[in-house]
Amino acid sequence: MRGKVGTCNVCLLLVLLAVLGGERVRAQETATTPSSGDAFSPSGGRAREGQGLRIVPRLDTVLTWTDEAGGALRKDSGWIYELSPGLRVSSTRGRFVGLFDAQWRNVGHARDGGRGQSFGVLHGAGELEAVRETFFLDFGAAIDRDNRSPFAGRAGDDSLNIARDDEVRGWSLGSRLQFRLGNAAEGAIRYRSNWLDSNLDGFIGQRQQLWAGQIGNRMATRYAGWNLEYAHYDTDYDSARETFRRDLGRVTIFLDLARQFRLRATAGYESHDSGVVGGRDEGAFGGGGFDWYPTPRTTVSLLAERRAFGGGYDFRFSHRTRRALWEISGVRDIASSADSFSVYQDPVFLSHFNSPGLVAQFPDSVQREQVVRLLLGDAPGGDVVTNAYYHDRRWRAGAVFIGLRNSLALSGQRSRRRLLSSTGGAGYDGFAGSNWIDTDSATLAFSRRLAPRALLGATITRSRSQAGGDLDTWRTSASLGVNARLGPQTQAGLTYRHQRADSELPEGDYTENSLRANLGLSF
Repeated sequence: MRGKVGTCNVCLLLVLLAVLGGERVRAQETATTPSSGDAFSPSGGRAREGQGLRIVPRLDTVLTWTDEAGGALRKDSGWIYELSPGLRVSSTRGRFVGLFDAQWRNVGHARDGGRGQSFGVLHGAGELEAVRETFFLDFGAAIDRDNRSPFAGRAGDDSLNIARDDEVRGWSLGSRLQFRLGNAAEGAIRYRSNWLDSNLDGFIGQRQQLWAGQIGNRMATRYAGWNLEYAHYDTDYDSARETFRRDLGRVTIFLDLARQFRLRATAGYESHDSGVVGGRDEGAFGGGGFDWYPTPRTTVSLLAERRAFGGGYDFRFSHRTRRALWEISGVRDIASSADSFSVYQDPVFLSHFNSPGLVAQFPDSVQREQVVRLLLGDAPGGDVVTNAYYHDRRWRAGAVFIGLRNSLALSGQRSRRRLLSSTGGAGYDGFAGSNWIDTDSATLAFSRRLAPRALLGATITRSRSQAGGDLDTWRTSASLGVNARLGPQTQAGLTYRHQRADSELPEGDYTENSLRANLGLSF
């Protein structure tokens, strides 16, 4: 879950759960994106094999000593304890497929009980097949407390981020109707509503609605196929009489030049609100790309277009062997916080998480989730919650090497975000004082199996975030820990962590050392 698996635990879970097993199951795709011709494929590619409905209660207990118990502005060492019951509901077959994980976190300070917090955390997404192979309902939810600032305070994945002002809440409801026109074409009509709200200062609650349709036949002839798609977005803001509107239509022609190589040519029209009051950016666009499958375990795809906002692209490379995974991806498109607050609604994450190759190689979904996060360079401090839409240019690269006893993961990410529209009021965080935010990060994770039920793990992450002329923060996070499974339903761990932030902001510098002991029970 986002922000609740520490940097060290990412490495630990990567191999520990491969050895010891786990119970979390995959979440289904609940979002579409207009970045490629594949976005509205009516086939979700679901594999309904696996477990039926499972309900797993659990109890997590944590004791942490830290020399920053008072937070970034209050140097104070002390003990912090946590007793948190939770419930996981999951299914990977049948008419309902999805995962919902809820937890009631009770966090207290040994020296000052008044600084404790009790609050709910929820992550999940699911899909219900209401009419067999025809009509589907999907839903998602995400409630979390994380530091969303890349410039000050704790790292974004720190479980001690419990301030009420950092809480962000998101919900999603949608439906999809799939249909076939004999052998001529197949298509889908989709509606989805996303709600996003937060206690963050300056943030305005928003509702995003999507209407989308697709029809096509990729094998209309032996060597050619076609696809038509359209999407319309409306984003309304609470306490602000403004609506951000966006439309995109695209036609794609597929040409199969060889069994493993396919060309794509696209043309379309799009429009969206601009930063000028009452203004819109719009125009026709065109482009092309290819899909190449040189081996059953290798994929290379590219779509490049001249869009209304400039050059847009979507690039993917992945290669899988028995003991290694490589991944490189790059995308430039329009984005918003409502699109991808929950990881289970991120189309890039889901395309990997649900890919048949990774499902076959990593059937345990906890392990598969951590592998995908590492491959995509999902580093702490990279997310910003904002009212505004922005141009998002993001490159990710990662490699995971899994040996009999040792595993190594390398990942990096470069993100360039540029403010597109001030609709909805001033942006939160970096966009409040600047129209751009840049973030670069790299992570190295190593783990070694000490015994059949114990694992040693170490990670280090280095990142830099910049915005405007004077916002510049370097972050370093390093951890070392041991996790062990004590029984079929019990696991424990001990982790040391050091984190440091060097910022141009007066209140941005931050240093912490902590020691965390955890014991988890499932029933």
